[in-house]
Amino acid sequence: MRRFWYAENGPGGGNAAYELGSLLFRYRQKLPKVDKMKRLPFSLPIASRHPLTPVRRGFTLVEMLVVVAIIGILAGLVTAAAIRARVYAKNATIVMELKQLEAACQAYKEKFGEYPPDFAGIATPEGQAIITRHLAKAFPRYTGDWRAALSNLGIDYTTLTPQDALVFWLGGIPDATGMPSGFAADPTNPFQTPEVCPSRIGPFFDFDRNRLGVGQFRFRYWPQAAVGDRSSGAGAITYFRAENGGYGGKSAADPGGGVVWPAVDIRLGGLPNNAWINPKGVQIFSSGLDMKYGALDAPLQFPHGGNYRPETYDDVTNFSNGTLEAAMP
Repeated sequence: MRRFWYAENGPGGGNAAYELGSLLFRYRQKLPKVDKMKRLPFSLPIASRHPLTPVRRGFTLVEMLVVVAIIGILAGLVTAAAIRARVYAKNATIVMELKQLEAACQAYKEKFGEYPPDFAGIATPEGQAIITRHLAKAFPRYTGDWRAALSNLGIDYTTLTPQDALVFWLGGIPDATGMPSGFAADPTNPFQTPEVCPSRIGPFFDFDRNRLGVGQFRFRYWPQAAVGDRSSGAGAITYFRAENGGYGGKSAADPGGGVVWPAVDIRLGGLPNNAWINPKGVQIFSSGLDMKYGALDAPLQFPHGGNYRPETYDDVTNFSNGTLEAAMP
């Protein structure tokens, strides 16, 4: 057909339409080949090209920082709660041990007729007279000089304080290893060592060797949860026995700089009314987890804490059922 048309209307026929079509065909053949998609004046979104493919989107920097901040806050709250729980558990352990020491003092009283002396004022004639009267009641057949007996054991009685009383009276005379071994069952001389008199009375409390003092502080004892340097004798458990319905004139200077005083009950009028805590019993103090007593200058004002020092608040006693701070109204 094309041949017929060409033969009929070829170049010589003067057909302008044919000439124009030939020119366009040759021009198009010379153009570079271009991808059809690239010749589009716009690009379709990926989602429109692949409607079944899910869109994947990551966290932005701001979102990541928010998540990290939240995790940090939660971790801080958990850590703080764990620390509080650990401190509470340690203080509960101290309370339990002080109660056990109080029970041991009661057992001592049932055996010997009165609570152990506390060595307050031992360097004075009045303080020594208290020891003499107690030994006459506890060991009526003992007629020796207790000062000389202690000196023979290498114990300087003038250095004994209310911080030494519990281990001495509840534990008894130390054996060759330094462990409390009770008193000799020989009624004529209770101060014999276990090597001389194996038959013993006591101990009334099972003291932990690792928490006992050494040397001149051999009769001092620290609670299990307390952590610190014990070589100076500071922060040891302190004991007071009521005399004639109170604790007047008693205190104990701690080597760490604090001064321990017996407690009065402010709710009952305090010292002016002679309102002592446990007026016919005993008061036992622990310096708390920091092993530091406050430097008081008067009887402890329980429970309001009118004269507490910064080191006093975490102290634990046998009458507070926890720290002194926790007992405050």
